[in-house]
Amino acid sequence: MRLRAALISLAGSQAVVAGRSLALRQLDFALAAGATRIYALGDGASPAALALAQAAEQAGARCQAIRDGRGLLGTLAASDELLVLVARLLPESREALERLATPGILTLPAVAGVGAGFERIDLERASAGALVVPGALVERLADLPADYEPAAALLRIALQAGVAERRLPEAALSDGAWALAGDAAAAAELGDRWLDRRIRQAPRYALSARVAEVALRGLALRLLDMPGAARGLAAVALVLQLGAAALCAWVSPAAGFGVLALGAAGGVFAERFGALARAPSVRARRVWTSGLSEALTDAALVACAALAIPGETVHRLFAPLVLIAALRASRIAGWPGAAALLGDRALLAVGFAAAAGFGRTEPAIMLAGLAILLLQIAREPAKVG
Repeated sequence: MRLRAALISLAGSQAVVAGRSLALRQLDFALAAGATRIYALGDGASPAALALAQAAEQAGARCQAIRDGRGLLGTLAASDELLVLVARLLPESREALERLATPGILTLPAVAGVGAGFERIDLERASAGALVVPGALVERLADLPADYEPAAALLRIALQAGVAERRLPEAALSDGAWALAGDAAAAAELGDRWLDRRIRQAPRYALSARVAEVALRGLALRLLDMPGAARGLAAVALVLQLGAAALCAWVSPAAGFGVLALGAAGGVFAERFGALARAPSVRARRVWTSGLSEALTDAALVACAALAIPGETVHRLFAPLVLIAALRASRIAGWPGAAALLGDRALLAVGFAAAAGFGRTEPAIMLAGLAILLLQIAREPAKVG
């Protein structure tokens, strides 16, 4: 059975891009490329090596530290493959991943490649800092002096052996998805560009999502440096939603709905940040989903409404349950135009807080549900015949 391994250099691995070291980002790429064995080139007792080994093992891969290229000798069968990534490379290009599905050398035009800091091959070509070589070629390292640099040596061996070359689009360089982080300043710039690629622009009328987008641009890079931030934000949103129901029961419905608005907006922020936090790792455990966030908000909305509406239990639950059913059946939050505002749970909670201040919670909820149903009917006229 063919095995794919990856060689990751620990040199410069302390550089951090958007809360994750370059070594760990290379691990993410290697795992996505199908590597099940990782060779960490450098001091195996360093914190960077230990972090890499732990992350690899959590993803189901084996990690072995090697001091130099000779540590590769005898470890791969001739039919195996070795993915080689140069030190300080940020590898996040989907095009590169596709081009390295089989043995090959990733290249760039010489001018663009050398300008981006990559090694020149000749007048027309530059290495893009990554290649996949057959295991049989790795054994040729035994013929070299002891002081060679493994990535550069394997590049020369692959070129001499006629391994196929595959051109990486220059667009990968321009958007920062494939780059060398030469120093801390370059890594910080790559972090900003990484964030620009990852944050989806929210629709015009998705108010909570737009607020979350603005907040993410200002806070995400700092939060990504904090372990467990995604879980913490999700927990805060949950506490706000539970607290909203408690306030409705023991303080006032207006206060409860006000806190629910914060919890709903916090849930959107937590969900979007959770997507960012998961983005670097191809096998990271999901800690928050939009479905769960929305479901918890809806449950809290029903609880707050039921506590704010007087009468028997069935009467209290009827209007909020109809509203939630209308929201979920219509999926109005995803509609184009201003109608999408009716699907924004945080905005609804603000409106219900105002209505509760005047003792009109039930009419406000009924009006919102009726408006959604009428808009749905107008959008999808009944079919005749």
